[in-house]
Amino acid sequence: MSNEWKRAFKRELFNHFARIGKALASGARIELLDFLSQAERTVEELAELTEMPVANVSQHLQVLRRAQLVEVRREGLYAFYRLADESVFRVWQAVRTVGESRLAEIERVVKLYLKERETLEPVTVKELSRRMAEGSVVVIDVRPVTEYRAGHIPGALSVPVSELKRRWRELPRGQ
Repeated sequence: MSNEWKRAFKRELFNHFARIGKALASGARIELLDFLSQAERTVEELAELTEMPVANVSQHLQVLRRAQLVEVRREGLYAFYRLADESVFRVWQAVRTVGESRLAEIERVVKLYLKERETLEPVTVKELSRRMAEGSVVVIDVRPVTEYRAGHIPGALSVPVSELKRRWRELPRGQ
């Protein structure tokens, strides 16, 4: 095997890996992956969630599709997008973890928007289950109904954040 052949092989191989990096090199596309990690969605749903025009969302999804990070399922006039597989979710998690540990700007932005984060009490799954069983807490899932249906904590109430002010009286008091 000649050195020239090895170089050509490596160059081609790494250029294919770079396709994934290029697809991830957009905050808009990473946001789309985040939404798709929660549930399968239509282009129109994604446009509404990201407040981007449908045409822009569609273009971003095509980039992700060419990199084989997302798949599409057609139903009538609608195209439903989902992550290609679990490894795509793990890539997004890895990008997020590295970003949180290496980029001070991420911590600054999170602190700016989540000012009350320090007052939150972390609990284990076991502890949360115990509290729910004894009735001392109620878990409220404030995500959109689509995400709730895709998966939620058993026993959690679905009250999307957009409905929270209107429906707060439905929530159990003192829990």
